[in-house]
Amino acid sequence: MTGIAVRPYHRRDAPSLARLFLRAVRGGAKRRYSRRQRHAWAPRLPALSGWRKRLERQTILVATRHHRAVGFMTLRDDGVLDLAFVDPAFAGRGIGSLLLRKIVEIAKARDLEQLHTDASLIAYPLFRRHGWTAVRRQTVRRRGVKLINIRMELTP
Repeated sequence: MTGIAVRPYHRRDAPSLARLFLRAVRGGAKRRYSRRQRHAWAPRLPALSGWRKRLERQTILVATRHHRAVGFMTLRDDGVLDLAFVDPAFAGRGIGSLLLRKIVEIAKARDLEQLHTDASLIAYPLFRRHGWTAVRRQTVRRRGVKLINIRMELTP
């Protein structure tokens, strides 16, 4: 997709990434998760202070189009790819692939031996296409509601 730039996270990105996260879960995940599941996963916009704390402990790449965040991915120092979301209005345009390739490049530069993620049923095909291996199917509970994800790993 033309016009997409990838850059590091800035503290001022936190509010727009919180809104993008909510849109991605509430709208983008509806093909594989029920309304009840999506609302348990993301009942409301994340509180900004806690959201910033979670983000700022990680390496974050932000995909932008015309200076608007359209996707983001995070990598923890322990090799866990924690968050991977694309705005539903931009889904299927290669943004997730672009972010994932760049995150893996960062992991390689840091000599991380193994990467892990708990991929949603929406994100699973993206990771699989990029060589990640499914380790196990998992059931997690969010606010008393069961959600399925897939533990995946990659040796960069």
